[in-house]
Amino acid sequence: MQKIGVALTCSSFFTTSDSFGSQQNNPMVMGLFNSESAMTNHSLTLQIAGKAHVNLVVQFDGVAVQTLAMAFPEGLNAEQTYRISLDFNGPQRMLDASLSNLTLALVQPQSVQTFLPAAFVAVGLDECGAGIFESVDSNSSPENEYHYRIINAHFDAN
Repeated sequence: MQKIGVALTCSSFFTTSDSFGSQQNNPMVMGLFNSESAMTNHSLTLQIAGKAHVNLVVQFDGVAVQTLAMAFPEGLNAEQTYRISLDFNGPQRMLDASLSNLTLALVQPQSVQTFLPAAFVAVGLDECGAGIFESVDSNSSPENEYHYRIINAHFDAN
């Protein structure tokens, strides 16, 4: 995969969850990363830390430089399919992100627009993926873990 610096036409994840965990410090993460950096140093991710805690997070130089709320008013529901879409215009540094509930078509998608820092764009992103954030102070047990599936991931860079 080539580094994204100029444009990203569409990156999307289709996901569903069997259950939502209760570990606010260990959210589910899916998004774009830099292969030479840790997630906390350079990434653009959707982080789900429970049914009502959904944020788009821009990490750069070890700091969350932007955290944008994307939760539905009624929260996320287990066993429903969601689509996370990212559309990036490099020259303007503009990111459009949306979260859609594909199971309930009448639910209004949650959308945000933001300008990304020039230094963030210059470093680039060259990986897409999903996982669970691993905080060092976590105390994981089966009762408070997340259970989710990535149904499909689509990545199209220019």
